[in-house]
Amino acid sequence: MPLATPLPATGDRETFARAHWGQAGLEVLGNQDSGVQGGLARADWLIRCPSSQAGLEAGNTVSALLF
Repeated sequence: MPLATPLPATGDRETFARAHWGQAGLEVLGNQDSGVQGGLARADWLIRCPSSQAGLEAGNTVSALLF
């Protein structure tokens, strides 16, 4: 899936970033902290972020799960 917004680098473990589908592709939602439930409520996609992944710019392609 195409990224419409940048995706920050990940740490030493695999994570899933919450995102919303917009006109230009996946829009990464702001605060990704695990305790923030508002972003999860607005999300309709999870972007798979492998461990030690470098930050990605808009336009890159990512693996994502629709829910």
